[in-house]
Amino acid sequence: MRTRDVAHSAEADHRTLIKTITARGASTRVILEATGIYSLGLALALHAAERVEVMVINPRTSKDYQRACGTRAKTDRVDALGLLDYLQRRPFVAWTAPPERVLRPKTYDSRERFGYR
Repeated sequence: MRTRDVAHSAEADHRTLIKTITARGASTRVILEATGIYSLGLALALHAAERVEVMVINPRTSKDYQRACGTRAKTDRVDALGLLDYLQRRPFVAWTAPPERVLRPKTYDSRERFGYR
């Protein structure tokens, strides 16, 4: 297994990653930590891709799991290998993208806020 660093916000990097992990034509499972807006773009891109299943876990779950496995070091590579171990040993729970209405930023019109139309 290989690990790879991915930029958090570059759509082109997300497309490159998806192209790389689906190049062999097989289905792929990806796990990542929920890090708010930093992971959301990648999770959405992976979720929308064909032949890719994505699992998003709480960073605390990842930390506790790695600690239980005796891992104390905190580097990106160690984290990635710990996530891979988690993915291989634990039941896979596919992430479901939030509905579009949740993803759209809500704009408040002062008239609406005070009940005027």
